[in-house]
Amino acid sequence: MKSKTKMILAMVAIILGFFMPQVDMTIVNITVPFIGKYLGISADAASWILNSYNLALAVCLISASRLGDQFGRKKLFVIGLIIFGLMSFLCGISNSFVMLVVCRAIQGIGAAIIIPVSLPMTINEVPKNKMGAVVGIWGAIAGFSAAVGPGLGGILTNIFNWRFVFFVNIPIAVISIVLSLACVSESYDNTATRKIDWLGMISLAIGTFALVLALIKAPSIGWGSVECLSLLAIFVIFIAAFVIIETKIKEPMLPLWILKIKPFSASSIALFVLGLGMMSGMYFISYLLTQVMQFSELKAGLLVSAFPITGMVSSIIMGPLSAKYGSRMFGAIGMLLLALGAFLYGGLTRDSSNIDIIWRLIVAGFGMGTTFSSVTGASMRVVPYDKVGVSSGITNMGRILGTVLGIALLLTFFNVFLKSDIQTARQQSIVAVNANKELSQNNKDAFLNKIKNAGVDIQVGAFNKAHATSASNSSDKDKVTEISNMNSSVYNIFEDNIVKSFSKTFKTTSVLLFLGIIAGFLCEPKKELESGAK
Repeated sequence: MKSKTKMILAMVAIILGFFMPQVDMTIVNITVPFIGKYLGISADAASWILNSYNLALAVCLISASRLGDQFGRKKLFVIGLIIFGLMSFLCGISNSFVMLVVCRAIQGIGAAIIIPVSLPMTINEVPKNKMGAVVGIWGAIAGFSAAVGPGLGGILTNIFNWRFVFFVNIPIAVISIVLSLACVSESYDNTATRKIDWLGMISLAIGTFALVLALIKAPSIGWGSVECLSLLAIFVIFIAAFVIIETKIKEPMLPLWILKIKPFSASSIALFVLGLGMMSGMYFISYLLTQVMQFSELKAGLLVSAFPITGMVSSIIMGPLSAKYGSRMFGAIGMLLLALGAFLYGGLTRDSSNIDIIWRLIVAGFGMGTTFSSVTGASMRVVPYDKVGVSSGITNMGRILGTVLGIALLLTFFNVFLKSDIQTARQQSIVAVNANKELSQNNKDAFLNKIKNAGVDIQVGAFNKAHATSASNSSDKDKVTEISNMNSSVYNIFEDNIVKSFSKTFKTTSVLLFLGIIAGFLCEPKKELESGAK
């Protein structure tokens, strides 16, 4: 039996390794504008610094978890750490866009190896009666990494430069590698052979690649575009091929019978919905705070950190409780709170106080942490012990696909609502300008022209510019104050309607999240709940 000290060091090794790719999902976000400016690339091109990582991560998760089951999770974990650390160094010294994107993609492959094997490795290190606590800790790490990522990225960029958001991974990777080699026990799926299912692996990779790429590009190119529909068609074809291959082959990469375990499938669906909900509480509300409420990135980041920090705390608390009393009720309540939080976001206005924002994030964050720990724990308990590796790959892939789809759906919903609300803003502004008896016709015409040409991506200050133009060109007796007041009125009309678009988007998303309550409730058999309560 392993000594307590060695077990603790093994846990530290795995936690550090798991933390690193998790924090990398958010730490780079704040530096993308700096990197784009340094490399002289457009915002669309710079987005691929993020997309390349997420794309590779999603594509390789299940394959990596299966290889870990076959050849040893510790071996794969160390290989993943080496890849991740090396690519972090190469990302940090990159001086070209192509090199950076390629290295980020390979870094994503390293992350795909590390993430799914880390939880099975930890379960192998601790007594089975501690699994609930372990899952709670894992949820806390995920929450902590999401909370610390943007702030750490901003600090490193301000003190040093953007390269250090990559360099910071290197010492963490080295420590994790050394401790893993010295303290972590090897574990396998004892029922798996070493024969690699190449056809299954390739067909799943192509299908997943097409799906994730379609989700990434859909908000900009349109869901009905030829490119998007073609990618979705490729996804359907190759996933169908994957299913056929897995049913025919003797040693499938993914034993499809796992998906027939209803509580496991429900857990995977719940984690998929959780991923979608996390985007409303992390990505989209940040956009509202910075672009409409005019908060600085630092202030917005500090406020939004209430979401993952609450999730971290609730995950630590609920992990052991759900293991003891069963996950059904905790999973359902967690999804309910996450959905309620998303609905409550819809009540935010331009004048909302910090407290108004924080308490909504706390509600959703508590739901997120409760769902993650209880549902993840259930997904590990309902499958055979030897299959926790590949099952971890499936649930992690579901969660990550949920985050990608979440961004795509949020942007799609928002764009649809925004087009309608901007048109409403134009009409209201035209009425307001025409009703103003203090403005001369020349200044009215200047305002009306600006209003009619206002696009759906209206930026703060657009009507300040209109005011300056109108005032400077004024040849009549209009008071500059009246022009300024009219300018503010029009600006407020547009901004209020943009806030309505955000509100509708949050509330629409909450409807989808409410559907996750059913999946959360079904994540564990009823008999498991009863036995746990005993």
